[in-house]
Amino acid sequence: SYSFCTLLEQRGRGKMKAVISRSLLTCPFANLAVEDAMLSRYEKTKRKPVPELLEDTVQLLTWYNTPTVVVGRYQNQFLESNPLRIEEMGATLVRRRSGGGTVYHDKGCLCFSVITPRKMYSPNRSINMVASALKASGAANVHAGPRHDLWINTDKICGSAFRILSNGAYHHGTLLLETDLGRLKGALRPLTIDKENIKCRSVGSVRSPVVNVRDVYPGVDPEAVRDNLETAFIEEYGVGGESVVRSTVSTLNVEERRDADDLRGLVVAGSPSFSHRYTTASMAVSFESTKGLISTVTSCELTHNSVPMTSHGDCLAALLLNTPCGRDSLLYCLRLLPEAVLRSDPSPYEEGTSDKFISILEEEVRTMFSA
Repeated sequence: SYSFCTLLEQRGRGKMKAVISRSLLTCPFANLAVEDAMLSRYEKTKRKPVPELLEDTVQLLTWYNTPTVVVGRYQNQFLESNPLRIEEMGATLVRRRSGGGTVYHDKGCLCFSVITPRKMYSPNRSINMVASALKASGAANVHAGPRHDLWINTDKICGSAFRILSNGAYHHGTLLLETDLGRLKGALRPLTIDKENIKCRSVGSVRSPVVNVRDVYPGVDPEAVRDNLETAFIEEYGVGGESVVRSTVSTLNVEERRDADDLRGLVVAGSPSFSHRYTTASMAVSFESTKGLISTVTSCELTHNSVPMTSHGDCLAALLLNTPCGRDSLLYCLRLLPEAVLRSDPSPYEEGTSDKFISILEEEVRTMFSA
């Protein structure tokens, strides 16, 4: 587990200190929880009136995740990614607490976080450390962009996001070393039905062409980049010897496990409010979504052979309330629809009409979500 005991014993007045930590964990929720725990050590709370770390300590955390799509705090996951494709890939959809755009991680993408007292927060400083590490590793033609990102020629290799609290802040980023770019592009391509019909006041990603560092510089060793980043960090802050504490993270403590669970819930619950419309040959459903759930169905019109299926539409509207937005929830509600219609209005339909109609709707829904 992560401990500051050694650092606290070594602390000296007026002397700059550094914590350099490598996470052995590959769960994205766990690594974000570790990062937020490190940031919180600068903060005061009722239970912790004196921060664990003072303004003389800086921290660096690096890690790799299993395949993951991470959306920014204020983004709509349906406009930024393809949740169905992400699930089919066996990847994880995550919402982080920092702002910024959507990114894809896998074990070919080095994640880093420079965590500092707020008065020392400097994205320019930290992105230059990463550039220095890459150049020291053999990637000569690397330059910083206007958004504290990194580029090789006209292709992006590193994006950044930030979080600032009362006393501390972090600048974290993702460095494309040897990522599966085909999976990246597939995961970050929204469905047509979502892209064309969602109305939302959310932060959009700035999409750019990307390339792996090793596609341009095959001789770059990913572990050398990690080593050189730690060296650049030490040199930038002028620390060394006993003033540097190194550690590895292999487990979470109780608070970090609780926070990782909170982050899992944030994927849906943290979604900004939006309106959406599903349209097929037999269905037109408009609704509002709040905190990831359908809060209002503004209209639900179903037709079969050009005949309005009013009872079906009313019952489907009722079934959709408080369900998540997406294909699987819609299909689940359609499976419940015949029984709901039978309970509300058993008389108007010939035997088998509902079952045939539901089969048609299910096929149309699957087609709608495949584009």
